[in-house]
This record gives sequence, C-alpha cells and structure tokens, in this order.
Amino acid sequence: MNSPYVVVTAIFFFIFNSCNIKNEKINYTSVNKWIGKKIIIPSDTLSIKLKNTTTYNYSDFFNPDNIKLVVSVNGECGACINKLRAVEEFADEIFLSYDNISLLVYVNSMTTDFVNFEILNDVEINFKYPVVYDYDNKYLKENNFSSNEFYHILLCDKHDKVLMIGDFTKDETLRALYLKEIKLHGNPVIYDYPIIPPIYKSPKKSP
Repeated sequence: MNSPYVVVTAIFFFIFNSCNIKNEKINYTSVNKWIGKKIIIPSDTLSIKLKNTTTYNYSDFFNPDNIKLVVSVNGECGACINKLRAVEEFADEIFLSYDNISLLVYVNSMTTDFVNFEILNDVEINFKYPVVYDYDNKYLKENNFSSNEFYHILLCDKHDKVLMIGDFTKDETLRALYLKEIKLHGNPVIYDYPIIPPIYKSPKKSP
C-alpha cells in the first residue's frame, strides 16, 4: 500500500512535468498589438467556482469599474502555479498604495478538476487572494490569447482596455512598467491619520 508521502510526491512530479513552458523571446510587435485592445471578461466570471473566499467577498473585491490586474494560470503546470507567489507579492504592494485596483486570477484545468492545483497551492503556496476556477477555459478562448504563458498576465483600465501585457514575475523591467502604468491610472490611498515625524533627542552637553 502506497504511503501518503509517496502519493503526494508522485502528484508533485506529475504537476511539474505536465506542461512545457516555452522560453520564447519576447515579441514586442505582438505585445504592442495588445496595447489598447479591449479584452473580454466572461460575464459569468463571478458565478464560476471560487476558491479562498473566506477572507474576501469576491463580488466586492473585484470591482468591474476598477483598473484590473488579470492573471491566467495553467492549473496543471507547477511552474505556472508558482508564479502566484510573485503575483501575491505584487498585489500586496499595489493594494497598499492604490484603492481602485482589482485582481482577477483565473485557474484553468481541463483534465484534473483542479486537484493538482489545490494540492500544490495548499501545501506550498497558500495564495491568499481569491481565484476563479475556469472549467471551460473561457477567458483564454474568448480573447484568443497565445498559448505562450508570457501573454497570460495583463493590466487593463476600467474599460477593460489593455495597458500592459506580459509576465512580470521574472522580469524586473517589465514589473517597473506595470507599476508605472498603475501610478498613471491608479487612485492613491489617502490615509486618515497624520504621519508623525520621529523626534530625535539632542545629545546632552557636558557641564
């Protein structure tokens, strides 16, 4: 009889070998073609099965009138799922500074009913923000995205027009460009308490 450790190890091996991420050179012509293009967010997005809604009310968390960071993850690919670590860190940063940004994370898994994704997420990542289980892969299909995972992360304005596209999780230059666009279109958070400057005591003079 197989031990739980052996079973989990086998599943992890399957996850990390079930997709082939292409290390394609970034085609900036293709990137530029997406800028300004309106994407389609499936109308039933909020009725698709949700995960991690204990902390967040997703209908409130995802405001369609906000600018949006949209991420699509292959739930059968370990390296793809691991991008959520960087996505969470980036989301933490921008949510502290801007109050009109929504995060929409689609997870697609056509064959495993999200079992592999849930195991890796629960054991390794513990992604704290809500995710949408896109059973029929509607988001990618309706927008005719490339199979190249690079194009599965984007930022769009409140009209769902693309401001920036590309996987920033391993590219600091691209990450900086995302932050630049967010700064241009975001509403800075205004805290309702004064920032008290530190008080430094002068050293005592010798008598």
